Amino acid sequence: MLDHLFEIHNRNIEAVSLDFKRFLFQAVDWDARLAAVIGQRGTGKTTMLLQYAALRGSNPQQCLYLSADNVRVQAQGLYETAAAFVRGGGEVLLIDEVHRYPSWSVEIKSIYDAFPKVRMILSGSSSLDLLKGGADLSRRLVSYKLPGLSFREFVCLRSGVEIDPVKMEPLLQHHHKLAGEIQRKLDDPVMKCFGEYLAHGYYPFHLEGTKLYALKLANVIEKVVSEDIPSVFAVRPVSLATIRKLLHLVASSQPFVPNIERMASSLQTSKESVYNYLAYLQGAGLLAGLRSPGRGFKAVRKPAKLYLDNPNLFHALLSREERAAVAGTVRESFFYNQVGSCYPLVSDAKVDFRIEEGVGFEIGGRSKSEIGLPPDCYLAVDDTEVGSGRRIPLWLFGFLY
Repeated sequence: MLDHLFEIHNRNIEAVSLDFKRFLFQAVDWDARLAAVIGQRGTGKTTMLLQYAALRGSNPQQCLYLSADNVRVQAQGLYETAAAFVRGGGEVLLIDEVHRYPSWSVEIKSIYDAFPKVRMILSGSSSLDLLKGGADLSRRLVSYKLPGLSFREFVCLRSGVEIDPVKMEPLLQHHHKLAGEIQRKLDDPVMKCFGEYLAHGYYPFHLEGTKLYALKLANVIEKVVSEDIPSVFAVRPVSLATIRKLLHLVASSQPFVPNIERMASSLQTSKESVYNYLAYLQGAGLLAGLRSPGRGFKAVRKPAKLYLDNPNLFHALLSREERAAVAGTVRESFFYNQVGSCYPLVSDAKVDFRIEEGVGFEIGGRSKSEIGLPPDCYLAVDDTEVGSGRRIPLWLFGFLY
């Protein structure tokens, strides 16, 4: 059985590229006994595991990559597969798509306890399932969340230049200088690059070509709804249609302020079901909920606003005319996605976003005015290459990671 897995490992290693590594690669403690990289489908988790194996020497008898949904792994059992690997002198198991294996957390814990010298790096597409299953591993598992490509990463891939990420404070203080420095490194106008990113830059599979990107992303969305979510919870097939409607409802809103009772009536379901469906879609990485200030259960369960997780999802779910009608929401989605990956954002009565216990931000187009803007707040403006004062180009907030 292991010979078959070794062959698959070798084929994957031969195909993986080491030219570009996601920002998270350097942050992962690859020497941890048990770690997990979690995130949406298509963000590059598999590539990270294969890159690590390739850099380590790629000998599958010592460091083995395998997918938990492999037919033979599921037939033999994850624990028995690991036991055979250890008997042959194995040291590191890279287990991809771990959430696709039934009772994965039970067997991972058994492997952890039975073979103290073996290290395991897991990946999973459904953060809900990993967090749910990880309850048995809470003292053992170190988790890392991998978002999609930042605008900075997209620009670096597109142009072949190296541009370091920036911290929020120098961005706010020196944005005019930073914007100019970045633009001088690029052959194309930064706004051209930004338009491409909003359409097809968040998921690394754009490297395979952009013509079919929207179709591939639509397939990712459908797999999340029809496979990932049902694999975690006992969701009836009839409920999947309601979940799809809910996703489109949020996508076509400007932006979406949830009224649970009205949503339940519109979707012809219960309020509790609406809460559950929102949790599923947020956990799976399709929706992002902006919470109100405070840490109470209500603030977590009922977000102040709901967005699609990233701007590319609008292109997969809406027509050009529909996207034009929610242009402001697309801007806010970009800001929340990029900044929220690095800083905790909450809603605010006077502006669109506020870093928790910190500065606030109002999002808008080129004509957005500073009139009425609170003194501790900034404008993040679209259609602008270089800003001034408290007017900062929206695209620059994509250089935080």
